[in-house]
Amino acid sequence: MNAQTAILFIIFILYFSFSIILFYVSKKLKKKGLSYLYINFMIKAAHVLPPVLFFFHLDITYAAYITAPLKVSLLPLYYLYLKKLRDPDKRLKKSEYLHLLPTLAELILSLAVAPNHSKEIMYGIDYESTRYMEMFIENNFYYNLLSVSARIIGFTQAFVYTFLIYFLYKQYSVAMRNEVSEINNRNLKWIGQTAVIFGIECIFAGIDLFGLYTNQLMFIISFLYLIFFGFYFFVHSLIQPDISFIGESLSSIQKKTVRNEQNELAPEDCLPKNDRFLEQFNQRQLYLEKDLTLQKLSDELGIAKYKITSIIKNAGYKNFYDFVNRHRINHSIKLLEELPSSYSLESVGVDSGFKGRSTFYRVFKEVTGETPSNFVKNQR
Repeated sequence: MNAQTAILFIIFILYFSFSIILFYVSKKLKKKGLSYLYINFMIKAAHVLPPVLFFFHLDITYAAYITAPLKVSLLPLYYLYLKKLRDPDKRLKKSEYLHLLPTLAELILSLAVAPNHSKEIMYGIDYESTRYMEMFIENNFYYNLLSVSARIIGFTQAFVYTFLIYFLYKQYSVAMRNEVSEINNRNLKWIGQTAVIFGIECIFAGIDLFGLYTNQLMFIISFLYLIFFGFYFFVHSLIQPDISFIGESLSSIQKKTVRNEQNELAPEDCLPKNDRFLEQFNQRQLYLEKDLTLQKLSDELGIAKYKITSIIKNAGYKNFYDFVNRHRINHSIKLLEELPSSYSLESVGVDSGFKGRSTFYRVFKEVTGETPSNFVKNQR
């Protein structure tokens, strides 16, 4: 077994293990959305397997039927996992099946070509070098047909899904700020970073398209990238909290229905409700609850979510996130103005309702224009 095949074997073991673990977690914790990822990881493991099986002298003619369809199914499944985070029902809608059309197209092409040429396709390749990763394999027309078509689709997918994930992140960002008081790397920011990773995937798909993995250095870099990519999605999928509650908020953002417009409170009705709401919110210091959400606040005060949202906006706040965190910062400013020398800035953040130092510092600077430490220095 040469170095390239050994690397592919490692990737197979890694992705296969991720798939099994996520399958177990999805069943144990009833996280149905993980099905998109554990299927994805299993497909990736199957996709890199044929060169490994070849060195164990096993029949790999089957791969002529499935390699190209498997390749173009990977990125859509990553995207569908992220898209279904917002939906309580994780099943695909009719329109979402469109993401699987490239897989269907490659499957049809493979079924048209492979039955009479599977041995020619799979055994007309030199697996003992990286030459089988070239853009074209000499005297192997049908392999080139399947391989190049899948690579072109893969490159196009990487480009398209980079933008789709970015737009998805922007939608989630707006919706989350309407519903929660804490935005962090676990529940949202990593999705924005995924758009950047898919941009990098676009580069690697281009390298794959033009057959540049024959370069030993590029092959190693791509190997490290695949490990990072797998670990990145695996870890974040395990720690990702449920955000299906933003589905309703997204619907109200995307569809300005008559019902939503009727839910907006008239200014003359809002003022007394505004006063009573703010009075209760401040007196009970509800903003100090670290995991405060719009739903929790609604349950606590017995006020419908849409009414709270209307009151917040009429009071001049951008959204629920802005409303809660400005109150937290106002509370932290009072603590900082009387800060004992033995009291740490991190403790001020925690006592003001923030979960951690980084969030406290970031929000404090967003609101005041300076960091907590600079604020304390200026006060002295």
